[in-house]
Amino acid sequence: MKRNNKRIANNITILAGLVIICAAIGMVFYFTNKPDDSEPNDSSVETAKQEIPNSANPLILRASPESGDIADHFSGNPTAKLVLIEYADYECPGCKNSDPYIKQIAKDYEDSIAFIYRNFPLSFHPNAKAAAVIAEAASLQGKFWEMNEALFENQSAWSGASSVDLRDSIFTYIAEEAGLNMGQLQIDAANPNMSKKVDFDYNLGREQKVNETPSLYLNNEKINSETWGDEQKFRTLLDAKIAELAITN
Repeated sequence: MKRNNKRIANNITILAGLVIICAAIGMVFYFTNKPDDSEPNDSSVETAKQEIPNSANPLILRASPESGDIADHFSGNPTAKLVLIEYADYECPGCKNSDPYIKQIAKDYEDSIAFIYRNFPLSFHPNAKAAAVIAEAASLQGKFWEMNEALFENQSAWSGASSVDLRDSIFTYIAEEAGLNMGQLQIDAANPNMSKKVDFDYNLGREQKVNETPSLYLNNEKINSETWGDEQKFRTLLDAKIAELAITN
C-alpha cells in the first residue's frame, strides 16, 4: 500500500502541475466528471460496512442516527478489554507524521487491543473536513482504512490545493487508485450522513477535552503526548495495562 501511495503522490504532483499550467479548466473537468464504468449499487453499501460483533467492547460505538448511521472504524480485537482511540485531522502535519507509528503500534498489539480512529478536523484546516467526508464515504464500500492511509500519505498534494475543484480532483484520483466505485462514492459523499459522522466524532472529542491532534486515549483516559510519543514508554504503558486487566478480569 505504501509503495502504491508513493506512486499516487508522484502522479498527483504531475497532475497538479498540469492543472496549473493549463489554467485548471480541462483537467479539473476531466477528473471531476470522469464517467465511471461501474454503476452505483445501493445494495452493496450495507454489506460493505464493518461489522461490530455482539461481544465487542462497548467503547466501540455502534451506528446510530446521531452518528449518521456509521459506526466507529476499528482494527484489532473488538472484544479486547483495552481500547486505544485516536482523534486526528487529515490535514494536520503531526497526524500525518505520527500515522505510520501509531498504526504499527496498533498492529503489534492487535490481539490485545482495539484501535479506533475518530475525526477531529480543526477549524483552521480548510480541507480537513472534506477529506474526512471522503474517507467516511469510502467506508461504505469497505475501504475506510485504504482511504485513511492514502489521504495522509498524499496530504501535501491536496491540502495545498489552490481551489476546491483541484482538491476534489485529487481526492477522486486517490479514490480511483484505491479501487472505489466512483459513481457510488459521489452519491455517498453527497449524503449528509457523512458530514454527520464527522461532526459526531468531533463532538465526542470535545466531550473528552481534545485540544490537539493527534490525541490518544486508552479506555477513555488521555495519554500524555510525551508518553505515546516515546515508543518505549508507550509500549510499557500498554503492556502494564494489558497485564493489569488480565489480573483484574
